[in-house]
Amino acid sequence: MSLCIHSAAELFLYPYGYAVGAFTDNHAELEELGQQAASALNAVHGSKFGVINAAAFW
Repeated sequence: MSLCIHSAAELFLYPYGYAVGAFTDNHAELEELGQQAASALNAVHGSKFGVINAAAFW
């Protein structure tokens, strides 16, 4: 599985994106990875990326 970076919306999106409430077995790990990446971007560039399930974005 992977994270999607939506730079215009400043979001890290994790799967699945086909239905709200449909999650991968490791969604907590992917969300944590996204949080770490968002924190790193904030520390370097001051950006405020969020981390959400892809289905919640659409």
